[in-house]
Order: sequence, then structure tokens, then C-alpha cells
Amino acid sequence: MPNVSARPTLIRAALLAAALTALAVAPMAHAPEPPATWSEVERLVKEQKFEEASRRVDALLQSAKERKDSADWTRALIRSVQLRTGLHGYETAVRFLKDEPWPPDLLSRAALELFYAQSLVTYAQVYSWEISQRERVESTGAVDLKAWTREQIYGESARAYFALWKDREALGRKNVKALSEFMAPNDYPDDIRSTMRDAVAYFFTALLANSSGWSPAESNAVFTLDLPGLLRADAASTAAVKPDDPAVHPVTRLTAVLADLEGWHAAQGNRQAAFEARLERLRRLHAAFTQAEDQAAVERDLEARLPAMRDLPWFSMGQAQLAEFLEGARDQGDLVRAREVAEQGRVAYPGAVGGQRCRVIVERIEAPDYQLRAMRADGPDRRSILVTHKNVASLTFRAYLVDLPARVAAARDLNQILPNRDETEAILSGTPAARWTVQLPATPDFRHHQTFVVPKVSAKGFYLVAASGGQTPGEERFPVFTTAFLLSDLVLMIPQEADRAPGGAGVLELRTLSGGSGQPVGGADVMLLRGNWNPLRVERIADAHTDAGGYAALRLPDEKQWSSRFLFARRGPDLAYDTNVPYLAQPATPETTASLVFTDRSIYRPTQTILWKILAYRGNRTLGRFEAYPQSAVTVTLVDQNNQAIDSRSVTTNDYGSAAGEFVIPTGRALGSWRVETSLSGSAGVRVEEYKRPTFEVTL
Repeated sequence: MPNVSARPTLIRAALLAAALTALAVAPMAHAPEPPATWSEVERLVKEQKFEEASRRVDALLQSAKERKDSADWTRALIRSVQLRTGLHGYETAVRFLKDEPWPPDLLSRAALELFYAQSLVTYAQVYSWEISQRERVESTGAVDLKAWTREQIYGESARAYFALWKDREALGRKNVKALSEFMAPNDYPDDIRSTMRDAVAYFFTALLANSSGWSPAESNAVFTLDLPGLLRADAASTAAVKPDDPAVHPVTRLTAVLADLEGWHAAQGNRQAAFEARLERLRRLHAAFTQAEDQAAVERDLEARLPAMRDLPWFSMGQAQLAEFLEGARDQGDLVRAREVAEQGRVAYPGAVGGQRCRVIVERIEAPDYQLRAMRADGPDRRSILVTHKNVASLTFRAYLVDLPARVAAARDLNQILPNRDETEAILSGTPAARWTVQLPATPDFRHHQTFVVPKVSAKGFYLVAASGGQTPGEERFPVFTTAFLLSDLVLMIPQEADRAPGGAGVLELRTLSGGSGQPVGGADVMLLRGNWNPLRVERIADAHTDAGGYAALRLPDEKQWSSRFLFARRGPDLAYDTNVPYLAQPATPETTASLVFTDRSIYRPTQTILWKILAYRGNRTLGRFEAYPQSAVTVTLVDQNNQAIDSRSVTTNDYGSAAGEFVIPTGRALGSWRVETSLSGSAGVRVEEYKRPTFEVTL
């Protein structure tokens, strides 16, 4: 099926260039090399002898130029750029390509211009972070590629496409297969996107539509464009638009390119190719204009044009495109109407490419889907399982009882206490403790809906629950999904922070409660396990027995490094566990003394005065109880961009815990981010800047 969202697959050469590495094999002294051949070059490349392969290609290039063999000449230029890219980088390779003479014939020039344009885009993508840091260099002479900005790189790529686009009449008489050696032909029907004129137009359009190459002003100006005018535009009304003019918005330029192609195909009597050019225009406009009302206008334009195409197979491709528009992002569109539109296209031309695409859309919208989520622990007869589903009439559930206490006792690895994927398959092959079927509400809108399910199990314990929508578990359209939950009335309450006992031993205080009543549960056995990886083992580091109030204190050893934990509690058949146990590697320090720092402004110039004020406070951060800190000696320091102390003041807070002062900013220091900080762990950032002439203009 053709990839209608893209152009013919780009030149293989540009893709291979990115794969070459900078490895090289130093030449050794040997007898004169035999005459270079392309098979020899390919062998050297496979052996990663790129330097030697590059020398052979240079010899083939020189020979081709002397013989005026355009095919070999073009092949040698492209191959040389590939190798130079791997050995010396994009900048050197691209400069070589532009400095070398090119074959004079149109097809060779087309191959090289396309390769050059795409090499620039690939370079911009591979080095995007570094390129984004560059500032534009204005020069009357040649500017090195290493200094080009993103806009300049994409602009040069557009210039290369435009140079070919100007020869579009001649390219319209050339089939894309003429350059099959240098670019992979598309898989469209023979009368769709079949000429070199199509290839250049769609490549050019893809470049202009790539917002990575847009300036911020162009990205922000999309909403100002005349969308109805862009939809109405034809070859005549866009004739004055220059597709390489950077002063014209890229969306306007790509519309002109596609309107020209649509008009040319219409004049040739090729209605399907003309309609494909229109579809590409609508795809690009739908992607560029993100507001719902604008996208709806694009959809209405397509819907109005479809009846005139009903007698041709490409009508089904238009139906498929409209259906995808209606689907919207993340299934947020009108799925009922999208399915209806796609079904019309499938019925009209079931054997056509568009009809097959419509069938895929219908199947995608109608496809059953469901997912399971469960409470970690819940009581009996509760809605413990959440099913998210669409297009599924019913689900069959199977619950398997897993002996969690036995797994805890036998564990040699904490990650093996709860069943993993491999164990799940073995468990599902056994006999379930319970089996039941749930009828799900219909989903006529084809969207995901949620239904809560009550597990049909009565014995307390840990369960692995599997669900499938088919008659036989694991059917292709109805895979088996699993979740796990603990049927128990025992609940563990663990504080987020814990204190340390004298001497460094940690104390973890917890409480056991009844999940049904919320009342304390005494007499529960609690143990804390720690996992070690070298050697791999599990050790019990603390245990306790809850009192009548449900409280228990676990005394933990002092630990120097992090380790995974597993907390397990049991009272008769009721179980509870937790894998998110607070880590007590450092002593808790709830008591704190700090300060708030304020300045009169956020930005200053040298020689100006910073007026500051501090508010000292102290208290218990765990309890959230703070109070002002009066009569406290505090040192306030001004620190510059280079983290150097410039000036300081020693002050004493008043009865309200505050103090104030000022700093004069000296000259000759690095500008940028400065700060006023105190000895009581507080600071406020300020900016120190000279006046700068604006480098941009804002107009409304």
C-alpha cells in the first residue's frame, strides 16, 4: 500500500551516508592498484576500508568525466559524498559536491540536486542541537556550512528543489524509474506520482511542510494565513508565488507547488494524479492548521470534491483520507462517521489501493480492545477490577490463587515474590480457583468505555486474574490480559518519614487497620525483607507484632547503601504487602533554621543599589510549625555570576525575625545571574545587565 503521507522514498544515498562511520584503514605499501571497478568499491565498503574505497571512487569519477559518461559521473559523485561524509563529515562532503562539475544532462542534474537537497536536511536533523545554537553570519562571500543557521540550511535545500522545479515541464516527460539507481521508486499505481515532475514537487512540498525548518515567526503566523484562499487556489492564482522566496510563508509556497502540479495533471487529462495533488495539499493544510474549525473546513473541501471522482478508483483513496481526518488524534474524532466514510470507499473499489486502505480503517475502528487494572488489595464483593474496553460483548475471567506466604518464605530475590511474566504463563496453564463471564455494555460510538467488575472469589488470598474476549483464551483478536489483586481485610499504613533512634538505628512505625471498618487490627505479624544482589539473597532485617491499637515499630539496622525492600504482614488468612517502604539511609532532621530573602527589584545595572530584606525563621518541617527567629546573627552576602562573593553584611534580626540592608553593584564584574544569600540557608536571585539594543522588533 502506498505511503500517501510521504513522497517517493528518498534517495538511498542520503540514508547510507548517515550509516557510514569514520573508521579508516591506513594504506600499506603495495604494488600498483588494478583499475578501479564498482564491484571493488562495494567490497571495500563492506570491509569498512573507506579511505581506500574513496580513492577508488575518485579514480572512477575522473575516468567518467574524461569519457563524459553521465551515469558513471553521477554515480561517482554520489558515492564519493557518501564516503566523504563517513570519513570527514557532512560539511566537507557537501562542499565537495558543490565544487565539483556536474554532468550537463537533466536527469543527472536532477539526481544530484535531489541528493544535495536531502543531504542538507539530513545534516540539519543529525546536528540539530548544535545548529540551533548558531547565529546568522551575513557575508558577501561564500559562507561555510559549519556557520549556516537552520534557516539558511533549509533555504539552500529549497533553492536546490526550486532549481529543478523550474525545469518541471521537461521533467514531466521523464518517468521516476529513470533514476531507480539513485532513489527507490514509490509503489503508487502507474498513473499516480509517476513522473519526475511529481517526484520533485512532492519532495519540495515535504521540505516546505517540515516546520523544523521554519522560523519562529513563520510558526506563529500560520493562523494569519487565508485558509479559504489556500483551499481555492489554482495554478493561475498562484503563478506569481515564488516557491523559493523566504519572504513568503512555507504553507503558501507549498500550496503554489501543489496547485501547479494539480493544474498540469488536469490539463494532461490525468484526473487521478490531479486529485492526488489536491489530496496532498489537503493533508498539508490539515496538519498545519491545528484549530478544530480550520480542520473542519479542510474536511468539507475534500468531502465536496469526492462526488466528482466517484467514477475513478482513486475516489476510494479520497474516502480513506477523509475517514482518517474524521478519526482525529488519539481516537477523539467522529469514529462512527469515519467508519461510514471508509466503508463507502471499501465497497466502491474493494480491489483498489484506496479500497484496501479503507478496509484497514474500518477494521481498525471495529477492532476489539480491552485492558485490565485492579486494586492492589480489596475486600470481598467489591468492584476490584476496572475494564477499559470497546467493541467487546463479553469477557471471560479466570482467577488463580497464588500462595503468597510460601513465595515470601522461599524467595531468594525480591523481584520473584510477585509472579513475573514467565511464571504467569505457567500459572495460567493450571486449574483456576474461579471462572466467570461478564457481559459488557455495547460501545456503538467505537470509543473506549470503562466497566467495573466484582471478582467471583470468596477465599482470601493473592489472585492472578486473566481475562479474554474470545471463546478460547488467547485467540488472535482476543489476547489474554492479566492483573493481580489481594483479597484481604488487612491494610498497612506507613508514614512517609520515619525517625531514627539514638545510635543510628532506624525506627519504622506502622499501623494495621481493617479495610472494611477502618478499626485497628492487633495481633498481626509484620516482617521487613531486604534484597541483596551480591550475593543474590533475601534477608529478614526486622519483624514485629502489632499491639491492640494496631501499632508496631520496626527497628532497622544502620544502612550505608540503598537496597530494595518488601514489607509483609499477616493475620490469619488476611495478608498485606508493600514494596514502597521509606528508606532511612540518612537521619531525619525535622528541626530547621532558614530564612526568606527579598529584593526590591529583579534586575539591576552596575552602580545601582540592591535593597534587600530577610525574614529568619525556625521550626519543625514535619509538623509544619514555624516561628520567627528573633535576635539572630546573620551574614548576608552578594554573589556574582562567577560565584564570587562581592560584598557582605553582618546583621542581627529584630524582634520580628527580620533585618534589612543594601548592596551597591560594582562595575567590571561579569553580568548575568547574581544572588543575595544568607548564612541561614536562604537566597534570592537577581539579574545584573547593561542596557542592550533590541535585536528584534514586535509589531501588532
